[in-house]
Amino acid sequence: MATCAGEVEQLTKGEQFGGYDTSPSPVPEEKTRGELRRQNSKAASLRRSDSSYVLLRRLEEAGAEWRDVDNLSDDQSHSPDTDVAMDASTSPCKRLEVERDRFVKLTEFGPVPTFPRILCVSRRYLRKNKYVDITGEYHIDLIQDFGGAPIILPRTTRTIQQLCEHLPMDGLVIAEGNDLSDDILLKYGCNIPERLTGEAAQKFASDTEMDVSKDELEFALMRFALAAGVPILTFCRGSQMLNCMRGGTLIGDIESQTDSTIKHLRDSSEPDYDSFRHPIKVVPKTPLAEWFADSLGKHGDPNVLMVNSYHHQASKDLGWSLVPMAHSPDGIIEAFYDPRYDPKAGQFVVGLQFHPERMLSDYPGCARCYQSFLEACTAYKAIQDSGL
Repeated sequence: MATCAGEVEQLTKGEQFGGYDTSPSPVPEEKTRGELRRQNSKAASLRRSDSSYVLLRRLEEAGAEWRDVDNLSDDQSHSPDTDVAMDASTSPCKRLEVERDRFVKLTEFGPVPTFPRILCVSRRYLRKNKYVDITGEYHIDLIQDFGGAPIILPRTTRTIQQLCEHLPMDGLVIAEGNDLSDDILLKYGCNIPERLTGEAAQKFASDTEMDVSKDELEFALMRFALAAGVPILTFCRGSQMLNCMRGGTLIGDIESQTDSTIKHLRDSSEPDYDSFRHPIKVVPKTPLAEWFADSLGKHGDPNVLMVNSYHHQASKDLGWSLVPMAHSPDGIIEAFYDPRYDPKAGQFVVGLQFHPERMLSDYPGCARCYQSFLEACTAYKAIQDSGL
């Protein structure tokens, strides 16, 4: 059975194609693949412990008398009724199992609801001369609306050593942020785009100032997700990261390196910063066309949508097993996906350069991409929990 340390090692090592180690883990001769699957599924179920849910319910019902809930003291954990002694030699995973079973025995509640765990890394923001971690509530609300449990990881430097404490991961969302850092791109075997310098770099200072800690975390998580088949939904910078991890390339700056006449990034002080839209042409018979089927044709052309834009970089050449779903009139790739897409089977790898969460009132399809993603995450979780 994979240990916590083993999962961290898989998350943080390896520099194979696409930035992740695709070589199979060695399988001990005495264990069959089916046995390993069952053990890995059991390990995942321990991390989905129902003990916390039960305890929360009982404490809430107890109100001001919460301290007296079933006299849950340290001594009780050593009672003769406990199946496994809670001593210093008990492993962390076994401790979780014992704790869960102990609480389950103390309750008569029905089945505990479980939700797919959707991992997101926070973003650093300077407030009152201090850095704080933030995550956009649009993403959180949409994940919860469609049955997911957002798990927000702090973007601090030491989080990389604690990644296994945030597992299992049933889905990964990576959204906006600064330009991807050269050091991390190199570490994960990705192509480095041409960089802006001097006054041109200052023009997009909030984007060109790189966040290496956030990059380190998200690259490690994405590599793990790609290797394990975890559903992935990315936006803006996240879509660029996904493309790089699959061996694709980036346009370092649209304005200076292309002939585009579309202003893809406006200053946040401009009055149309959020309201600006530009057209994209959607490729038929793709997930994007499916999500926005009832809105295509609204603007005359049967394949055109109007989308927002908050980026000065973009995907250039798409990487392995990624195909375009939409382009803007200047040729910029606005959406792509892995054609093995099948949400009911837990398969979902999508990159969107625009931000549907910020234009929910424009089209019903903006929420449907999250709905399909959560459908995939739910299916992936069910497969993992069943050990198939």
